Amino acid sequence: MAEGGEIECVLLDIEGTTTPISFVADVLFPFARAHAHRFLSSRAQLDEYAPLFRVDRAVAAEGCDAASAPPPIAPPSASDGDVLDSVVCFIHWMMDRDLKVTTLKKLQGEIWKSGYESGELVGRCVFGVSVLVACHCLLRNLCLPCLLSFLALSSNIIQQHFNIHHR
Repeated sequence: MAEGGEIECVLLDIEGTTTPISFVADVLFPFARAHAHRFLSSRAQLDEYAPLFRVDRAVAAEGCDAASAPPPIAPPSASDGDVLDSVVCFIHWMMDRDLKVTTLKKLQGEIWKSGYESGELVGRCVFGVSVLVACHCLLRNLCLPCLLSFLALSSNIIQQHFNIHHR
């Protein structure tokens, strides 16, 4: 709050505010998981992502015993198919543990974007009280609505640009 007690900022967590949390858990995450292999192979993104995931895997493996260690990623000298399969296996391992890894979040965002562009994903936006309050504050120049998650913001911007349904 400002010195005079007026509100300077309204902090919004997009997930559950403009988009039902169930949409994220039940639609977006499974969509990214199901489309990771196709996205990395059809978009020729493997060369970009494989080295990044190798670094992420090395970090994830620190302090792990053999039983909990992440699956290996095939070396660059392996066939494209072997590298792709091993990268996707590691991606699924991270998803199963709900790891907050930048490379994974970037990949998920790109997969979601392609899903919205193709029409395979259709977003649902719910404008609840918190969004109305933030819009009111912004329009009246009373305060600045701030977003808790840039990645969530990206997903919602995509939803608003493509196939969106308002309730």
